[in-house]
Formats: sequence, C-alpha cells, structure tokens
Amino acid sequence: MTPHDIGNLFLRDYLIAMYVATLGVVQIGASYGGLRGMLFLPSPRAARWLGACMVVVAFVYFFTVPLWAEGPWGPEVTQAAAGVIGRDGLSVEWGTAAWGDLGGAHNLNDVDGGFSGGSQGIWFPLAAGLALISTFLISSVINRRLREIDYSNSIFRGVELLKSASWAAAVRPSLAAARADWRRIVRGEFDGEHEWGGIRMIVNRWRSR
Repeated sequence: MTPHDIGNLFLRDYLIAMYVATLGVVQIGASYGGLRGMLFLPSPRAARWLGACMVVVAFVYFFTVPLWAEGPWGPEVTQAAAGVIGRDGLSVEWGTAAWGDLGGAHNLNDVDGGFSGGSQGIWFPLAAGLALISTFLISSVINRRLREIDYSNSIFRGVELLKSASWAAAVRPSLAAARADWRRIVRGEFDGEHEWGGIRMIVNRWRSR
C-alpha cells in the first residue's frame, strides 16, 4: 500500500466531512441572516438545528471512520513483519482501529500519505464550493414557491433577494440589476475622491511614494 493510496483515502474522508460541514454552516448562517430562500426547512430555528447536526455529524464521521473503514491505523506490528507506516509513525497493519488508537489514527505524516496543509488549502475550497452550489440547487427546489416581492420594483439587490425568494428566482433579477448598474459601480471604483478606496486613489498613492 503506497502513500498515494493512503492519500486518496484521506481525501475521500476529508471531502465528505467538509462538504457536509459546510452545508450545515450555510444553513446556520442563512437562518440567522433571514435568508429563507436558502433554507432546507421552513422554520429558521429548525434549519439552525439541522445545520448544527450536520456539522457534528461531519466531524464525528471524519474522526471515527477508522473504527469501521480499513486504513493505515490497524494494530501495531513488529518491524520484521509486513506493514505500512501509519498512525504516530508506527508500522501497522492495514485494518480498522481500536477505540484506544482512535486519537492518533489520523496522525499521519504527509510524506506517508497524510493530509498536508497545502492539500487542505486546495481541497477545502472545492468541498465548500460544491456544498454552496448544492445549497442553491436544493433550496431552489424546496423553496420554488417562495415569491413575495415584486422584483422589478424592489430595492433589494444580490443576497437580499434571498430573504423573500429562492436562489433560482433571485439570480435573474440580481444579474439584471448588476448589468444595469455596472457602469456606475466601475466609475465609483475609479473615483479618486473616494474617501475609503477607489482604484485610482490607490494607484496615485503608490506612484507618489
């Protein structure tokens, strides 16, 4: 069993855990923000509890999966026996972990197939992005009848539309508003008299140094 095989095992567990956890975090955030169009349940309080349960389930899954899925966290073997470099740098069997070894089961060096910080930086945005896209699609189906405002006359823009409509219903008027206002937005970014920013002001300050 090579470090590449072990890395694939870690990647599977990590992606599943971060995907489910992100779904839960988005539900919690949407419930507190009043974004009913992104909720999986009608009640914000129920959606909050659902989100909290998702986060807990994700972390419980990731840290307990060695109990029932085989990997480099089996019983320790002698150096003379065949094994893989697993938990805590030990030579172990390829198998399931015991409760006593669970704390160090995922303690693998990245050169032996463990998950490095750089890998997490690459794969976490992917898992979180997939969770966000899934939230938009699932909530759009669940809340397809949630339409309580006249978008043509609404002052709401962007994420504010999700307080009264699903993502599928809100994305079109939001994009239309952005297309109508993009010249004003860009012009404001290049306004040299802008108190707190403006691309032109930043460039001018950099040139004056």
